[in-house]
Amino acid sequence: MDYAKKRDSNHEQIATELRQLGFAVYDCASFGHGLPDLLVMARGIIYLVEVKATARSPFTAAEKKFHLVFGDAENLVTVTSAEEFVSRIASHGYL
Repeated sequence: MDYAKKRDSNHEQIATELRQLGFAVYDCASFGHGLPDLLVMARGIIYLVEVKATARSPFTAAEKKFHLVFGDAENLVTVTSAEEFVSRIASHGYL
């Protein structure tokens, strides 16, 4: 079975933004097999983050399977979407 292991063009920019916002970020993009691109942690809570080039970029079959088993990953497309993700977490008191 073929698994996509390439990074989207915005991948590093989003990972860098999350680090600058105080998150620990572990890059899993090269692992494939549907694992989300980034493991992002704040205050001991780990978030699964999938980076996509556009909001309409399709999920691979392996990503869909992963989401069925483990739940949806946060889908980030831009630095703005990363900032909105952080704001949602903060609004729930997790930061």
